[in-house]
Amino acid sequence: MAGESINDKLNKLKQKKQSTVAKNRSQLAKHQDKLKLESIKVQVDDLKEKQSRAKKKLIDLDEQKKRLKNWDYSIQQDEDWNDRLEKSDLPDDYAQIAERAYTKDLSKALTPLSQEEYNTQKQEYYRTRSQGIPYVHKPSAEKLESVINHVKAKDERTLRKINKNKIRNSLSGGDTNYINDKNKQFNEKLNRHYK
Repeated sequence: MAGESINDKLNKLKQKKQSTVAKNRSQLAKHQDKLKLESIKVQVDDLKEKQSRAKKKLIDLDEQKKRLKNWDYSIQQDEDWNDRLEKSDLPDDYAQIAERAYTKDLSKALTPLSQEEYNTQKQEYYRTRSQGIPYVHKPSAEKLESVINHVKAKDERTLRKINKNKIRNSLSGGDTNYINDKNKQFNEKLNRHYK
């Protein structure tokens, strides 16, 4: 009996050892994962810092380049240019230009609503909204036709311009597309003098 109790105790100790080893391994794995995450965070922070320093350096270089370029201009020319920039209402990015052109084009294509049409659409919207039905706008056939005709006319104008340029290029004998007639004249002058 004494031997069995010792065997039982040994088995219990072995089981306890195995469970402790398993717990230690899981805690070690968690700790290693935590260390990996911390090192990754440190690397990311370093990269962000390097990136911000690089951006700052680029901005500084750009400003320095502008300053060096401005040495070529007189004070009066620089002031005139800055005044012209302040007075101009040119947008800073091409998305704004595209949006303006789109809205201008759309306003030409669509005829504005009369006050009666606006009020009826507004009442219809609120009526369907109060009933829990989603409002679906259905434009009249005339308005759809006007938009379709406007788009077709715009496409035809674009095709005419393209065809006109193709004819002009074929008459000049080159595959070159010119920005305008002055550019074309200048290029022809260069060809005459340097051939």
